[in-house]
Amino acid sequence: MYRSILVALTLVAATRALPAVAAAPRGIEARAPGSSSDDVDARRSLRERFGVAQARQLLVAGSIAERLRGIERLGQRGDREALEALLDAVDGGGPSAQHPRTRLAVARALAPHAATELGRRGLEAIFAHGVDEDVPRALGELARETAALALARAAAGIVVEPSPVAPRLRARADSLSAAERALTPLLVAVIASSPLAPAAARALGSHRPAELGAFVRGLATLSVPEIRLLGRLGDPRAIPMLRRALTRDDAEVQDEAALALARLGDHTSRERFGAQADDAKAKPARARLVAEAELVLGVPEGAARLARLLADDAQRAAALALAEAFPSPRLVAALVAAFDQKPSAPEAPRLVALLARIGGDVTFAALERRLDDPILGPLALDAMARLEAPVADERAVAMALEAPLSTRRAWLRLAAARLHARATPAGGELVGRATQAFERAASSRDPTERSLGWFGLVLFGARSIAEGVTHREPDVRAATVSAAAALPHASRLALLPLARRALGVRAAGAAEPIEAAALALVLEADPSFGSAGELAAWAESGGVASVQAAHRLASRDPRDLAPRIAALLAGTDPLVRAHVALGLGESHDPSALARLEEAYASETDAFVRFALVRALGSRREFGRGRALRLAAELDPDVEVRQLAAAALAGPIAEPERPRLRSTSVLALAPSQAMEPRTTAALAALCIDHGRPARVALSAPDGLVIAFGFDPEGPIVRPLPRSR
Repeated sequence: MYRSILVALTLVAATRALPAVAAAPRGIEARAPGSSSDDVDARRSLRERFGVAQARQLLVAGSIAERLRGIERLGQRGDREALEALLDAVDGGGPSAQHPRTRLAVARALAPHAATELGRRGLEAIFAHGVDEDVPRALGELARETAALALARAAAGIVVEPSPVAPRLRARADSLSAAERALTPLLVAVIASSPLAPAAARALGSHRPAELGAFVRGLATLSVPEIRLLGRLGDPRAIPMLRRALTRDDAEVQDEAALALARLGDHTSRERFGAQADDAKAKPARARLVAEAELVLGVPEGAARLARLLADDAQRAAALALAEAFPSPRLVAALVAAFDQKPSAPEAPRLVALLARIGGDVTFAALERRLDDPILGPLALDAMARLEAPVADERAVAMALEAPLSTRRAWLRLAAARLHARATPAGGELVGRATQAFERAASSRDPTERSLGWFGLVLFGARSIAEGVTHREPDVRAATVSAAAALPHASRLALLPLARRALGVRAAGAAEPIEAAALALVLEADPSFGSAGELAAWAESGGVASVQAAHRLASRDPRDLAPRIAALLAGTDPLVRAHVALGLGESHDPSALARLEEAYASETDAFVRFALVRALGSRREFGRGRALRLAAELDPDVEVRQLAAAALAGPIAEPERPRLRSTSVLALAPSQAMEPRTTAALAALCIDHGRPARVALSAPDGLVIAFGFDPEGPIVRPLPRSR
């Protein structure tokens, strides 16, 4: 379907079409001067027997592994016959065109030749392939994004270096006609706002085109989608074209050109929008556009205009997107008013996140009014734990001591979260007063309040871990383990008895949740804990300690357990796959490099690819550069590309593990909530792109205090209920 769209749009845009490069007929080879016909035929015969012909046969093999081997051979050759074979593989409807894994491999093989006619045509075919036709949809999307990025690199005049053994069949880097040809399919997709447009826009955003003339080739005017794209590319060369668009007799074109100019830092648009302020009040769509332009240019009136849009129920969704891009204290009143009106389920967390970013005492006080709301209360609590406000810490401690029972739990959580997030949480008058509140809560008969009291006491050193883990009440033991998760690794030695009991359970998944949580923490702190067999069983259990067990197992990398490690690396849990990758990065077995490269080749999750690149970057072998170059040049995720580029400059050091400071408060879904008098000691232990571990802590009511947790990161994995 998408291919038909792209072909049709290309024909419609024929007036913009760039001069085609005449391709030599397939099968015709240029003869070197002085070579005879017999010499050329002899060389062709040998090559046909052992080279391209055999690789073509592999491309139609029943096994995907065989097809990938054929693609790799052709990519290594890189001559005209090899490129023709790769083009046929994706443009001829054969098996290699139908499976996204082979299309992805062809896209990577053709990327070094994107500036040539054959390479570009093959990448266009992959880019235009309908993802909805794929069974492994994520692989199809990855293939499309890779092809788009390769075309954008060619459009920017960047030539990806082929393998050193491949013939140098590529266009000159400064060939603007080749760059324009590569730009055309991406530009057509964006202009038409087709399903291909997001991938095209992301690729062009990563690599600015070398020549902007393709935007107006054959025409005197720019379309609205082109104007929007030029504004987002951030290329000042577009300013003259956009200024000409301001003179056209089309209000929409003028408005979009003015906004694009504002994004490029050109103040020409300010005069236009200033003159049409009254019109903007009457037309909401224009008001949004005017507000965005004013905010981009730093005009004070922009925040006031945006505040009025936030007060309009019909405009709030679009206005929230603008507020997220341009948060300002001048928006607090409008955001609080919207929050007080009990916003819709999709809008509520966005409002809270914005208020947390803006901060301030007024925001803190407004959110406090919603703490006892059963729906908005947890959201307000999360924002209050994270926002910056001079009064916040003092208020949290005072209310932890004085609040009525209905909100006391919330204030206990806030006191623990905010004081722990300070640079010097130990000592001080506030911590001393908070400890009084925690002592009072620790003696409560209510399981949640008691667990929060013990959590705070252990967190700030008023009670020992050894004392808490031997308490008769399970909620106290769970709270103690939770607090230990936020403390330095050395303090976790007191959890060893619990961790040993977890290892002693015959079936890993049958261990008590509190003991399993202790095992997870001990494994994170002590790489030598547990035998390889025990780690394998826990890694495969899917329990709370599975990711730490997978990490430690892969770092030891025992030969006899290689099949089980391979299964974990190819499993369905992205957190386990990421931890296995990090473990293989630490392995002393040289074969770990090949396994990491193979895993990266087909990994669809950007989070896991980041972990794979970090692992590859920590290896010392010379061959690590192959996969790292591939990631640095063609990975669709910008963070993965940046990490790979840094790794190419030298091995990536093991990340430091400082004490975690950032804080969130999350509510588990109803299906994850704790039964009465049960508790979750540990909701999640995962990685943040290879950086220090995230730890999420919870109590019997299902609310989670998360230290070092990014709400936009991986989903929290709740601990199984205790029995």
